[in-house]
Amino acid sequence: MQQSRCALGRAVAEPPDRRFDGGSASVLGSARLGVSPERRFIVPGPAYHREPVGLGARVAPALLPTSGDRRVQSQPERDLPADRLSLLIHVAMQLTAEQNLDRLLDRIVAASTRVVNADRGTMYLIDWESLQLVSRVAHGVFPIRMPVGVGIAGRTAQTGETIRVDDAYQCPFFYGEVDQRSGYHTHSVLCVPMVAASGHRIGVLQVLNKLDDSGVFSAEDEVLLGAFASQAAISVDNAQRLDATERLIESVIRTMARTIDHRDYITGGHSARVTDYTMRIVAAMGISDPVMLRAIRCAATLHDYGKIGVSEAVLCKPGELSEEEFREMRLHVVFTREILSNLDLPRDLCDIPRIAAEHHERLDGTGYPERLTGDQLSLGGRIIAVADVFDALSSQRQYRDAMDPTSLIGLMRSEAGTKLDADSVHCLLSCVSAIAHDWGPRGVGHFAASYAQQLAGAAAGT
Repeated sequence: MQQSRCALGRAVAEPPDRRFDGGSASVLGSARLGVSPERRFIVPGPAYHREPVGLGARVAPALLPTSGDRRVQSQPERDLPADRLSLLIHVAMQLTAEQNLDRLLDRIVAASTRVVNADRGTMYLIDWESLQLVSRVAHGVFPIRMPVGVGIAGRTAQTGETIRVDDAYQCPFFYGEVDQRSGYHTHSVLCVPMVAASGHRIGVLQVLNKLDDSGVFSAEDEVLLGAFASQAAISVDNAQRLDATERLIESVIRTMARTIDHRDYITGGHSARVTDYTMRIVAAMGISDPVMLRAIRCAATLHDYGKIGVSEAVLCKPGELSEEEFREMRLHVVFTREILSNLDLPRDLCDIPRIAAEHHERLDGTGYPERLTGDQLSLGGRIIAVADVFDALSSQRQYRDAMDPTSLIGLMRSEAGTKLDADSVHCLLSCVSAIAHDWGPRGVGHFAASYAQQLAGAAAGT
């Protein structure tokens, strides 16, 4: 077990050994045995003098419990009562079904206070790069960031020990600054490490102030919270990995889109604008399903990726295209679908190729490449089509200037319900004033000041 060492009265962290010496145990196994391979600090109130410890405070080595100290104890084996064990199993099953990291952390903290009847709880994640402990969920207080090794939670993060304290203000390594700033009074504390299946510590689960007549956490609470933290750590680790994978996918998608934008400086930024307009329409429609939102956003970002298969001479021609050249340009939607269909996309994103390839289809069947009509088109495809038309006509091209704002808004209204999805057009027009501001000279700078002003006025009917 990695220990801390003290130099000149200052707690100093050894290079972090994040591995859990004794391996991992199942929820049921931990709960039934009542023991864990890591040591536990049991710190009763009367054993220490009141000595609040603030940020950067120094803890005398003589006051820190050691392996020979009578306060360092292992808990006797015990069985959890059936009702508490059932609660633990029920909560653990709920955690395994949650994949969103933020919602998962909220659930863990809420459940942890419930299973041990605590007043408040805090979930800390460990940033091993900066050796900081960062609160991701903290009931009733501001976000907390402190060095690993500082405070009770910081010590648990540093050493991997479970710490149970009856009176926080009698504990020499209690971090009292949070109480001072929040006005809360911490009495009893229970901190347990969160250890991933790989054996690495990823965080600390802390509960405060036992809500019963004793006011202190019991050995049984320690067993229960430790078992709960074991399952919660696995769920958090899985969610973090999924979150990292999703961020990677998003970054790859953005990079793919930029490769097209960089081929032609005139149309550069088109993918980003179409994505922005698309998501404004989606928001105005009240669509909130996270899976649908993500699929539509990714499809909007990659809707023109097939242009990678269009020749430079056609893509960047400084003039109108011939009929033959236009036939080649039209193939970009076919290429888009073919290329994106070859990606090993997650199940919730499998509709991206179809959605992205529909942005040139029209409700009346006059679009391309498949001349789809009405209900044959996906909602995402219909939304992106409106965003794409708006950006194409409001932007300069090699062979023409941007369309006059009044004519543009008039065209959008005239094609609503015939060629373009009426709801999407209505929602876009409700956002034009904000678009003109955000993409005008006071924002990104895509629209000139006069054009942005005319655009907003035309959409408002003034």
